[in-house]
Amino acid sequence: MSEADVQLFQTWAEQLAIAEDPLDFWYENVWAEDIDHRAVEVAPDDHGPIIGRDAMRAYVADWYEMFPDLTISFEDITDAGPGRVIAVSHIAGTARASSVPTELRFAIVWTIRDGKIVRGREYWTRSEALKAVGPKE
Repeated sequence: MSEADVQLFQTWAEQLAIAEDPLDFWYENVWAEDIDHRAVEVAPDDHGPIIGRDAMRAYVADWYEMFPDLTISFEDITDAGPGRVIAVSHIAGTARASSVPTELRFAIVWTIRDGKIVRGREYWTRSEALKAVGPKE
């Protein structure tokens, strides 16, 4: 099952890269209605649990608002056990308010069920994400 989840996530990443509206793509094709997500704890964008597809859309929309030219890519997608993948994410964009170019890398443990993401947890590094998931079953 996990290899299929890695392949599914890779397909999403490819489709996201060419999507006319990436936010709509995430919303319509990737996130489950009851998604449970959390930014890196104590990060500036951590406001606690993000519950539901509408809340997740608002969270990601804030990023697109702050960085109008935001790009999101995935440098590594790893099998993290049944129904889970770890995606090392790379985001880049120019801040609207300051015109400062910004890049950020972080890892997300995604849980996939019935072809949709139901849970996401962000970590600063792939190592922290791997530690969070523990050994594969």
